[in-house]
Amino acid sequence: MTALPPGAPRARFAGQRVVVTGGGSGIGEATALRFAGEGAALVLIDINLGSAERVAAAIVAAGGSAEAFAVDIAKWSEVETVASEIAGRHGGVDILVNCAGLGAFGCVPDIAIDAWQHTAASFIARAPSFP
Repeated sequence: MTALPPGAPRARFAGQRVVVTGGGSGIGEATALRFAGEGAALVLIDINLGSAERVAAAIVAAGGSAEAFAVDIAKWSEVETVASEIAGRHGGVDILVNCAGLGAFGCVPDIAIDAWQHTAASFIARAPSFP
């Protein structure tokens, strides 16, 4: 998938500051590329910084605006830290899209309790306060 599809309208989200969690792969990557293709400035949050940087680089190479942050959304202190940094750099956020998620795989009796807790924490984390 290309960051900015040929002939894509670039004005629908022009000037909008969009944060996409899980922006380094899958649905988060596709979401980020679509917003970028329509003019948004992207902030990509992913547990895998290399993946988020790859997507951000593709957006920038295609003429868009993007930056990447490594964050484990199940760790609230990391979410608060990046929310403050994004607010400081960008003055706020217009759109927040949460595509990040994780899972514990295996037979239920064999999954460690800490894996269950980490998975649950990633889905019940409250949204940070962006100005």
